[in-house]
Amino acid sequence: MKPLFEICLIARNEAKMLPHLFASLEDFKRRGGRVNLCDTGSTDDTVKIAREWGCEVQEVGEIYRHTITKEQADKINARFVVENEYPVVEEGDKYFDFASARNASVEMATSDWICTVDADEQLTKLDIDKINEIILSDPNLAHFEYNFVFSHLPDGRELIKFVQSKFYNRKKMEWQGIIHEMVTAKKGGGGSKYMLGEEIFKLEHWQNPETDRSGYLRGLAIDCFNHQEKDRNSHYFAREMWWNGRPWSAAKEFKRHVDMKCWPAERAESMLFLGDIYGAMGHPEEQIEWF
Repeated sequence: MKPLFEICLIARNEAKMLPHLFASLEDFKRRGGRVNLCDTGSTDDTVKIAREWGCEVQEVGEIYRHTITKEQADKINARFVVENEYPVVEEGDKYFDFASARNASVEMATSDWICTVDADEQLTKLDIDKINEIILSDPNLAHFEYNFVFSHLPDGRELIKFVQSKFYNRKKMEWQGIIHEMVTAKKGGGGSKYMLGEEIFKLEHWQNPETDRSGYLRGLAIDCFNHQEKDRNSHYFAREMWWNGRPWSAAKEFKRHVDMKCWPAERAESMLFLGDIYGAMGHPEEQIEWF
């Protein structure tokens, strides 16, 4: 039986990483599986490699890459930057709308069930028959959860692993969020979920050190300004500011995230980051006073 799901991904200048992903999908292709790639402006051999391997490819160019205006930059910096630190965005900066691009890749599919991967990932376990069986067993099923290996030690052993969900029924779920995007229930959609064990499905990430992450901070700034109620992006925005040399702006945003009283794990992590900031900046008394 052919797979009841399709693989969808977005890519830009991923010629180096794609062959590793495709190698992990050979059996999926042999079984009649379809892989859809939305290319967002590659200037290398990404499109050539994808088509030669057998992907369905759509080239959309730069349509999901946007430019920050002076008005946007002024408002965002006034809202988030403190202590005369560097602006988080400037007029003319570019940011990428990941959710819109991912939803475009999904529109290429012919099946309802979509497994989203990135070019720097590999499927190290994919039991097609078992996944087909689970899909057929529950018409209310909306998405799968599974263990995702985010990083590895130099010898290849797993370092960071957590539960992820990018495998879903597109009639019930969709991508939302400019950056740090998430699969979210559509209006009137949603349904049950199923946890796939590692004997059925396993996705592993191998970071390309050459990948340009400069747009990550900008996208988070835009998203947090436009949707200030989003607790998860607040946490990741604060973290990115801390890692990019804006400690007091990061501290302000970490405090705001903690005060939202949302997901305990990320709230606790924000508190730990606050401790790191106050310690590194030589102001432990502020940490004690705040707590």
